[in-house]
Amino acid sequence: LSPQTRLILQLVATLVLLIPFQPFSGFSFHMTDFPNWAYWVMLTLFVMWSINLYNFMDGIDGLAAIQAITVSLGGALLCHLNADPLLCLAFLVVAFACAGFIRWNWMPAKIFSGDAGSTYLGILFAGLMVAAASRETFSLLVGMILMGSFYVDATFTLLFRLGKGQKPHQAHRTHTYQKANQAGYSSRRICHAVALINILWLLPLGVLASSKTTMEVYVFFLACLPLVALSLFFKAGSSKIVGHAP
Repeated sequence: LSPQTRLILQLVATLVLLIPFQPFSGFSFHMTDFPNWAYWVMLTLFVMWSINLYNFMDGIDGLAAIQAITVSLGGALLCHLNADPLLCLAFLVVAFACAGFIRWNWMPAKIFSGDAGSTYLGILFAGLMVAAASRETFSLLVGMILMGSFYVDATFTLLFRLGKGQKPHQAHRTHTYQKANQAGYSSRRICHAVALINILWLLPLGVLASSKTTMEVYVFFLACLPLVALSLFFKAGSSKIVGHAP
């Protein structure tokens, strides 16, 4: 499919996903409330970017699955802490489904998620985050903290490449995880690192932001800082290879 056709199909899928959740009266960012049309714009961009970035980040064995497992378990914990058993169950179903898949997707992978699988995971997680915000279980910012490993890497790389005048749909291998792989870090080590970041850094900050809603914006930026530093260290978006793995 051409990039234009893919975008149109993604837009249709996004609108179908969002229609049941409007009006978006429960989507306060704890800063200000926006008119409904502004929520439409922001949530459409959020879902479409989630779809695409999950596809971009599915570039080495096991990474998309390990992200899905750790984020789902984190989402389930937040739902449990905020007394939403139905959404907690939904996150657990995703976690266990991906745990079954990763056995075959772990390096060396025997099966791959492909564009269809990564696109599905992208819209699935976007839908779960929107549902959590709609039910006031936890906000979109908290959801983005849980997904921070993927959001920061993909967003930093996109902005860097746009700044260099490169086409956003042009194929490349310059995301942070890809640059780390090129520097000699194995897919296994990268997946382990992402899992540790998700569990030991992003999840505790997600819990903090969920419990201290007036501080969630500050916690969000705090969560992103070391991830941005990693992207800068590995020169994400650039073709230059940085250093070698010990």
